[in-house]
Amino acid sequence: MQAESPTPRWIEGTVSRSGEYCTLSYDPGRDVSRASWLAVALVGPPSGGVPVVEFLVSSSDPQFNEAVAEVVRDLDIILGDRDPWWYAKYWTTTVGNLGYSTVHWGYRMPLEEGLRDFMVSLQEFEGFTRQSFTVGQLRADSNWPWGDAYGVYCFLVNGNVVYVGRAAGNTVGERLWDQLRSTSDPEWARVVSTDENTVEVLLLNKDWAEKRSAHMACALECYLIAKLDPEFNSRSV
Repeated sequence: MQAESPTPRWIEGTVSRSGEYCTLSYDPGRDVSRASWLAVALVGPPSGGVPVVEFLVSSSDPQFNEAVAEVVRDLDIILGDRDPWWYAKYWTTTVGNLGYSTVHWGYRMPLEEGLRDFMVSLQEFEGFTRQSFTVGQLRADSNWPWGDAYGVYCFLVNGNVVYVGRAAGNTVGERLWDQLRSTSDPEWARVVSTDENTVEVLLLNKDWAEKRSAHMACALECYLIAKLDPEFNSRSV
């Protein structure tokens, strides 16, 4: 008796831009500005139980060989999960995706769905917890037990908020440590080298954060920037 062919992990086709989908970009140099990222493929929801992949570059063009090969490798791994569409969307939120891979996954959804999801999040939201530190305290001991959480942080000088940031793709600890070591701007360097300056951290419950933290952290960050107009949010630090 002939064995049944295994179900493919993904199939090529056309992905609708009017619904939800994932984007896959190739970034061999880990360019944080995203200027050199190459859009390689889109992944749409399953058709007949199998996710649909649309390539945006030609696999027969030698200049794209490496990018396509890396993306195909990622597709085989991520879409090999028992629930591939759920895992693909989850993978877009992970540190491994944004921080360590040459292939970056992004997630797009229609406005109506995004608004509906945000309103559901508001109803379920448990709030932020707040902690306060001096720059000196953070520098003296970087083993922060809260560092793997998600949320928003504010740098204050003489009680005034000078910068508001959030953990976009990284944990609060990773982002804060990057900021404390950022000294290319002399004025910002003075902020992060003055022990008496304050850092306020607004954290999300870790279990809840893995579901919808991006919504709440982004909303709070935008609100604080709009209301407080921090000096350094108009700079690249």
